[in-house]
Amino acid sequence: MVDLARWRDAALILLALEALLLGLLLAAATYLGLRGVLRLQERARPVLSKGRIYARQIREITRRIMSVVTAPFVWLQSTIAGLRRTLATLGRR
Repeated sequence: MVDLARWRDAALILLALEALLLGLLLAAATYLGLRGVLRLQERARPVLSKGRIYARQIREITRRIMSVVTAPFVWLQSTIAGLRRTLATLGRR
């Protein structure tokens, strides 16, 4: 019976050491992963900033072009709507 108690105690100590080792491995992996993400963030920040500037420029150019392209159609649509409204009003009299 004494041998069984010793083996049980040894198994518990081994289990505790394994849990501690796995915890340390997870902590180290988390630390290294966080450090890698921070490095990536530092390197990516200038690239993303340039990308944001280019996207803003493209958006502004697109807005200007679309306003020039769509302006005649918007004018035509509003003129037709105004004429229809006028004719509808005159037709009621």
